[in-house]
Amino acid sequence: EALPPYTNPAEWLLEIVTDKSMVAKLAEASLVEQPATDDQSRALRPPKRAPLLQRISLLFGRARRQVLRDGRVHALRLFATAGLGAVLGRRYRGDGNILSVDGCADRVAMLSFAAISTAV
Repeated sequence: EALPPYTNPAEWLLEIVTDKSMVAKLAEASLVEQPATDDQSRALRPPKRAPLLQRISLLFGRARRQVLRDGRVHALRLFATAGLGAVLGRRYRGDGNILSVDGCADRVAMLSFAAISTAV
Protein backbone atom coordinates (compact mmCIF):
# COMPACT_ATOMS: atom_id res chain seq x y z
CA GLU A 1 0.00 0.00 0.00
CA ALA A 2 1.49 3.33 -1.08
CA LEU A 3 1.64 6.42 1.05
CA PRO A 4 -1.27 8.75 0.15
CA PRO A 5 -0.21 12.22 -1.03
CA TYR A 6 0.13 14.98 1.58
CA THR A 7 0.19 12.44 4.41
CA ASN A 8 2.50 12.45 7.38
CA PRO A 9 4.44 9.16 7.14
CA ALA A 10 4.59 8.73 10.93
CA GLU A 11 0.82 9.06 11.31
CA TRP A 12 0.23 6.74 8.36
CA LEU A 13 2.50 4.11 9.87
CA LEU A 14 0.73 4.40 13.23
CA GLU A 15 -2.62 3.86 11.52
CA ILE A 16 -1.32 0.73 9.83
CA VAL A 17 0.19 -0.71 13.00
CA THR A 18 -2.91 -0.05 15.13
CA ASP A 19 -5.17 -1.84 12.61
CA LYS A 20 -5.09 -5.52 13.73
CA SER A 21 -6.12 -6.87 10.33
CA MET A 22 -3.31 -4.93 8.67
CA VAL A 23 -0.80 -6.26 11.21
CA ALA A 24 -1.91 -9.82 10.38
CA LYS A 25 -1.51 -9.11 6.64
CA LEU A 26 1.97 -7.71 7.21
CA ALA A 27 2.96 -10.72 9.31
CA GLU A 28 1.70 -13.06 6.56
CA ALA A 29 3.55 -11.14 3.90
CA SER A 30 6.78 -11.28 5.88
CA LEU A 31 6.55 -15.10 5.93
CA VAL A 32 5.90 -15.34 2.18
CA GLU A 33 8.51 -12.87 0.97
CA GLN A 34 12.00 -14.12 0.28
CA PRO A 35 14.93 -12.39 1.95
CA ALA A 36 16.80 -9.91 -0.18
CA THR A 37 19.75 -11.17 -2.18
CA ASP A 38 23.18 -9.56 -1.99
CA ASP A 39 22.51 -7.56 -5.16
CA GLN A 40 19.23 -6.22 -3.79
CA SER A 41 20.79 -5.30 -0.45
CA ARG A 42 23.64 -3.50 -2.21
CA ALA A 43 21.11 -1.49 -4.20
CA LEU A 44 19.46 -0.38 -0.95
CA ARG A 45 22.67 0.95 0.57
CA PRO A 46 23.05 4.73 0.64
CA PRO A 47 25.54 6.21 -1.82
CA LYS A 48 29.05 6.97 -0.64
CA ARG A 49 29.54 10.36 0.98
CA ALA A 50 31.15 13.18 -0.90
CA PRO A 51 34.69 14.20 0.05
CA LEU A 52 35.04 16.55 3.01
CA LEU A 53 36.03 19.62 0.98
CA GLN A 54 33.09 19.14 -1.36
CA ARG A 55 30.67 18.84 1.58
CA ILE A 56 32.10 22.01 3.17
CA SER A 57 31.84 23.81 -0.16
CA LEU A 58 28.19 22.74 -0.51
CA LEU A 59 27.40 23.91 3.02
CA PHE A 60 29.03 27.30 2.43
CA GLY A 61 27.13 27.68 -0.84
CA ARG A 62 23.88 26.89 0.92
CA ALA A 63 24.66 29.37 3.72
CA ARG A 64 25.56 32.06 1.15
CA ARG A 65 22.27 31.58 -0.70
CA GLN A 66 20.38 31.78 2.59
CA VAL A 67 22.16 35.00 3.61
CA LEU A 68 21.48 36.58 0.22
CA ARG A 69 17.85 35.49 0.29
CA ASP A 70 17.27 36.87 3.80
CA GLY A 71 19.25 40.09 3.39
CA ARG A 72 16.59 42.37 4.87
CA VAL A 73 16.27 40.16 7.95
CA HIS A 74 20.03 40.22 8.49
CA ALA A 75 20.15 44.00 8.07
CA LEU A 76 17.36 44.38 10.62
CA ARG A 77 19.19 42.09 13.07
CA LEU A 78 22.38 44.12 12.55
CA PHE A 79 20.59 47.39 13.38
CA ALA A 80 18.82 45.82 16.37
CA THR A 81 22.11 44.45 17.73
CA ALA A 82 23.86 47.81 17.19
CA GLY A 83 21.02 49.62 18.97
CA LEU A 84 21.14 47.17 21.86
CA GLY A 85 24.90 47.59 22.03
CA ALA A 86 24.55 51.37 22.20
CA VAL A 87 21.93 51.18 24.95
CA LEU A 88 23.88 48.63 26.98
CA GLY A 89 27.16 50.49 26.45
CA ARG A 90 25.61 53.68 27.76
CA ARG A 91 23.99 51.90 30.71
CA TYR A 92 26.95 49.76 31.76
CA ARG A 93 29.86 52.00 30.73
CA GLY A 94 33.01 51.71 32.77
CA ASP A 95 32.86 54.66 35.13
CA GLY A 96 35.44 53.68 37.72
CA ASN A 97 33.46 51.07 39.68
CA ILE A 98 34.97 48.12 37.83
CA LEU A 99 36.30 46.41 40.97
CA SER A 100 33.20 46.98 43.06
CA VAL A 101 30.29 44.58 43.55
CA ASP A 102 28.06 46.80 41.42
CA GLY A 103 30.65 46.78 38.63
CA CYS A 104 30.75 42.98 38.68
CA ALA A 105 26.94 42.78 38.59
CA ASP A 106 26.91 45.26 35.70
CA ARG A 107 29.38 43.15 33.70
CA VAL A 108 27.39 39.97 34.36
CA ALA A 109 24.18 41.70 33.25
CA MET A 110 25.84 43.04 30.10
CA LEU A 111 27.27 39.62 29.25
CA SER A 112 23.87 37.99 29.72
CA PHE A 113 22.18 40.58 27.48
CA ALA A 114 24.89 40.08 24.86
CA ALA A 115 24.51 36.29 25.01
CA ILE A 116 20.74 36.51 24.64
CA SER A 117 21.06 38.96 21.75
CA THR A 118 23.56 36.71 20.01
CA ALA A 119 21.45 33.59 20.53
CA VAL A 120 18.35 35.19 19.06
